[in-house]
Amino acid sequence: MGKFWRGAFTLLFVVSVAIGFSGTPSDAANSIWTGDFERRVTLTAKQKPKVRQILKRAERSLFKALRKVGVDPFDREPDGLKLFRASRELRAIGRRTRSQLSRILNAKQMRTYDQSARKVEARVRRSVRL
Repeated sequence: MGKFWRGAFTLLFVVSVAIGFSGTPSDAANSIWTGDFERRVTLTAKQKPKVRQILKRAERSLFKALRKVGVDPFDREPDGLKLFRASRELRAIGRRTRSQLSRILNAKQMRTYDQSARKVEARVRRSVRL
C-alpha cells in the first residue's frame, strides 16, 4: 500500500477509535471501525465528559464523510476507492480529533489511544475491497 494510503488510513483510524468509546448505535459493537480505547483507558471524572464530547463529534463527522461517498459505516468490507475519495476530509477529522484529545489526555492515555487506533487500522486494512 502506498505512502498516501498509509497516511490517509492512519488518520482515519485514529478518528475511528471514537466509535468504540462514544456508545453510539449497538451496531457499532460489530463494526470493523470499533476500537478498544474505552476498555483500555482510565479517565478521570474531569476528562470523561470532555473526551466523550470530542469523540462523539468526531464520530458524527466520520459517519457523515463516509456516507457522503457512499460507504456504510457498518459495512464489513468497505470500498477502498470510495474511502480514497473521502481521504482529505477524513485526514482533517483525524488531525482535529487527535489535536483536541492531546490537550486533555496525558502521554500514557494518548499512547493507549494510538495503540487502539493501530488495531482498528489493521482490521480495516484487511477488510477493504480494492
